Amino acid sequence: MNSNSFLFGVKINLLQDYEDAYMLLIKLLQEEQKEYIVVNNVHTVVEAVLNSDYKKILNQSLLSLPDGKPLSLYLRMKGVKNINRIFGPTFMEYAINKGQNDRLKHFFFGSTEDTINKMLRNISIKYPQTKIAGYYFPPFKK
Repeated sequence: MNSNSFLFGVKINLLQDYEDAYMLLIKLLQEEQKEYIVVNNVHTVVEAVLNSDYKKILNQSLLSLPDGKPLSLYLRMKGVKNINRIFGPTFMEYAINKGQNDRLKHFFFGSTEDTINKMLRNISIKYPQTKIAGYYFPPFKK
């Protein structure tokens, strides 16, 4: 179940669907302490090719989702059969929903204070049993 491929040196987990991604997340979390998930698309792969420090961050992630459709299409063209696109926002909502029963804790990193607050408010309404471990919205470069 825990297989991956590399696209220009960037780790991409080979996943069939959202349930496959979620079950892999649960399995890996049982083996590890605190970890993070990355959601990859063409832009993140290109940035990783150009920046080895960024590539290291992506490759050390617990789970590296193939969010961009071109990633899964390219890997299929290269002979990888068991991969489908896992859209990041859909997977986040899927994991938040299922995570209520599995007592997952979520930490949100990025965006703006306003966006994070709106997201947290919506999560608390739609998924009231969700455990939020924290959040951080770093300053943007100007």
